[in-house]
Amino acid sequence: MEQALKSYLQKQQPFGSAEVFDVTLLTDGKSNNHQNYLVKTSSGKYVARITKSNEISGYTNLADEFTILKLVEEYHVGPRAFFIDLENFDTPLLCEEYFEGVSLSEITNPDELMLHSVLELLLTTSKISLSHEKFPFKFSYTTYKTNIRTWWSRLEEVAQVLGKDHLLISEFTSILKQVEEVLRQKDSILKTTPPEFIYNDVHPGNVFWLPEERKASFIDWQKVSIGDPTFMVALFARRFGEIWNQSTTEFTKKVISEYSKKKNVPNFEELFYTRMLERAVSDMGWSVWAEIKKEGSVSIKRLEENKFYPEVKERLSFVG
Repeated sequence: MEQALKSYLQKQQPFGSAEVFDVTLLTDGKSNNHQNYLVKTSSGKYVARITKSNEISGYTNLADEFTILKLVEEYHVGPRAFFIDLENFDTPLLCEEYFEGVSLSEITNPDELMLHSVLELLLTTSKISLSHEKFPFKFSYTTYKTNIRTWWSRLEEVAQVLGKDHLLISEFTSILKQVEEVLRQKDSILKTTPPEFIYNDVHPGNVFWLPEERKASFIDWQKVSIGDPTFMVALFARRFGEIWNQSTTEFTKKVISEYSKKKNVPNFEELFYTRMLERAVSDMGWSVWAEIKKEGSVSIKRLEENKFYPEVKERLSFVG
């Protein structure tokens, strides 16, 4: 693939007349629908994102990413997109800016500057001007009802495989009924809250620290959404605590305190903790559903064996 990509780029010249010196695979290539290659040229370094040939959805995702990156370029929250070709290479290809940095998943003992830089990144991203006509939004998080319908739909698919009388199904049903009641009570608050721009995939591997600029930036812009102003912050609180050597509870309190100083969001804490619960339940349900879809069965017999179950119970008691 490297040699084929090098020959293609040299012929197409997406970087002007720059000579392509080398093409090498980045990371471990385990992304769900694409692989990243470092492209070294006489004008600098770039990233070529290649859709995996067996991932049809990756075709649309890559086209969406190019559109999104062009629209958010003025906000400096992600890499610049230079070139896209959906037809002339073996699979769709996107060329974008290469970051001289490291993802937060590879950083140990980050300092307070990094924490505040990520919070500033979330803040700046939330302020991106919304336009349904321009942005290919994937989801709308302006109500919890969509999430609830997804949960029940996935549970029904799992029940078709395991049987409706399986203990896992009855336990899941009980939890979903409790959480559904909580979310329905909170839905009116979410509906009346002004919607904001959402970068969907806030996790340590997608947040890059750029040491020369002393700032954080997102990569992997295939999915953006609209709605809940606490969505990105809640994901940050759930997924980054270990990096700062803090428990989720401790880190959550810090994130709430620091973000609240930067931005006033109506009913922030109530929406924040509700979203934390919703995300935990979504992860719990998705993990079982995904295993069923992949393996045709599940490895756990009781819901208590699911790694997200303790968090769901804790957050349900707190929010409920």
